[in-house]
Amino acid sequence: MQSGTYGLYVDGIRDRSISFAATGAWHGAYTNVSVSPSSLIPTGSVIELRRDKNNAGWNIDKFELQGTPVVAITNLGDQASITWVGSGYILQESTNLINPSGWNIVPGGTNSPVTLPVSQSVGFFRVLQL
Repeated sequence: MQSGTYGLYVDGIRDRSISFAATGAWHGAYTNVSVSPSSLIPTGSVIELRRDKNNAGWNIDKFELQGTPVVAITNLGDQASITWVGSGYILQESTNLINPSGWNIVPGGTNSPVTLPVSQSVGFFRVLQL
């Protein structure tokens, strides 16, 4: 069994190549590959995984697309409600975007929505997949 390469296409336009390493077995040995498109995929787009000319092919048992959650912040006067759609995400906050290790889990941030008091200090939020 040899390694393979497929093309990821969005609306007929090649976005990137995806390479799969051979496992050396026909049964019970699987390769998981995770990639992100080079840009946001518009709603209603057609997504294809194609074996292009001169690329080695593989049997694909599962092809799964995972979207980025849409996050909304609603002003409720002295509170703010932060919501997102989807499960398996966590809400984090930081007061400094320059410090990459400065993100902290928001209390209750594993379930949407989260309601927080509004303060005068600067705050940044992000939703990450667990």
